[in-house]
Amino acid sequence: MATIGVFSARGDGATTVAVGLAAVLAAKSKTLLIDLNFDNPEIAPLLDVDPEFGVFDLAHNAQLAPVSDADLERRLGRRDGIAVLPGIGGEEDVEHISDHFLAGL
Repeated sequence: MATIGVFSARGDGATTVAVGLAAVLAAKSKTLLIDLNFDNPEIAPLLDVDPEFGVFDLAHNAQLAPVSDADLERRLGRRDGIAVLPGIGGEEDVEHISDHFLAGL
């Protein structure tokens, strides 16, 4: 298992690269694409995945118990072989996404 992060020094390009990379990786193995762009989460609408449940919901529930495989699976959208975990719903949700949560995820 490998973790790959895609970042952009400017406000554009990282989402396109992340989605393209996920598509290439999904052709060979199980791939999970997590939208952690807190300023402008756009992977769910780009891939036409329901954004209702996402990374914020998992982080909120993780305050009570670690995220289980079943919890994660219930919140994933799927598109063209890529499992997608949509981003946050609003700026107020950012504070719930801690480094500790992300490391456990």
